[in-house]
Amino acid sequence: MTRIKIIGITIVSILLLTGTLYIVSNKILLDSYRNIEHDQMVQHLIRVDSAVKNFQSNLGIKLRDWSQWDDTFQFVSDRNEEYVTSNLAVTTLQNLEINFIGFFDIQGGLIFSVGTSLTEEQEIPSESIMREVASKVLTPPSPSEFSGVLEVQGKILFIEVQTIKKTSGEGYVGNMLFGRYLDESVVTELGELTQLDLTFTQLHGQDLLSQDLTEIIEDISANKGYHIHEFSEQNIAGYTVITSTQKEVLGIFKVLRERQVYLQGKNTVFTFVIIASCAILLFGIVILIFFEYLLLHRLSVLSKEVKEISIRDLQNTRVHEHGNDEIGTLATSINDLLQEVTRAQEDEKKAQELEKEVSIKLQKSLEETQEMNRLMVGRELKMIELKKELEQAQKKS
Repeated sequence: MTRIKIIGITIVSILLLTGTLYIVSNKILLDSYRNIEHDQMVQHLIRVDSAVKNFQSNLGIKLRDWSQWDDTFQFVSDRNEEYVTSNLAVTTLQNLEINFIGFFDIQGGLIFSVGTSLTEEQEIPSESIMREVASKVLTPPSPSEFSGVLEVQGKILFIEVQTIKKTSGEGYVGNMLFGRYLDESVVTELGELTQLDLTFTQLHGQDLLSQDLTEIIEDISANKGYHIHEFSEQNIAGYTVITSTQKEVLGIFKVLRERQVYLQGKNTVFTFVIIASCAILLFGIVILIFFEYLLLHRLSVLSKEVKEISIRDLQNTRVHEHGNDEIGTLATSINDLLQEVTRAQEDEKKAQELEKEVSIKLQKSLEETQEMNRLMVGRELKMIELKKELEQAQKKS
């Protein structure tokens, strides 16, 4: 029974230890891998933000070459058609990879504009768009420069505005504008630049945002511009927003990634738990072997020897004494007890023999006493008879 209890306690202890190890590993190790995964996603989102800023910066670099050019300065000054014919064809915008070019005088009035659809390679209306942009970013008659994102007529535009000067940097005759739609081609370009699976959702036209988008925007506002969502065991997504100069959220970039770090961490934790469980199991087996060898087997042998002790043969019966530990001490105590019991039995036997001798002597004395009593009673009877005979003889005489 003791052996079964010890084995049961050991098995339960192994299971509890393994379960605790699994829970702690999932809580600590797996959370660490999850944190690493989240940190990596934040780095990806930072790369997206940097790519957007670089895209905006490149647009400004392109504009700088045009706004500080003597030919442009001359065109704004005299509106010569030769400049338009030579430089402002649709193909020029295609080569610059921009949708709009606009020229404004010192008072913010539109001098000339041209627009194109990069995907269809054809001219599109631009005047109303340029005037709306000018109303938002130009501050006549002061020189105006602007770099940012605006929502114009339901679409998102990267806008760069710079002052028109001579190549030498002197003079000021107005402002020049470059505009580029944030469309699928830009998103694709940003995705290729960052090597990320990148998509974009524009918020314009959504009168009622979905709960997911609302939660994303709120979380981004509260957590330094990023939101991370674990879709499943295989995929994780990160979100960052693009805002206007008035801090209005215009759209959301989404980066979708496979959870390689998390899955690797999960495999690592699983492997660790398996190895640790095997080690714990092996340790438990070793403990049971030691228990069996040092305790259970010896207790079993001692118990068997105690059961085999015959009360009638205590003189020659002893248990084996093994070692100087507690079990050996117990065996010694049992042998001492047996020796005391044997001594007590011998004393009892001697007492019984002495009692028997005394009983025999008493019996003999009793018989002798009874014999004497019988003889004395007979003598007295004789004396009485003799006394009666004597009395009768006296009466006769």
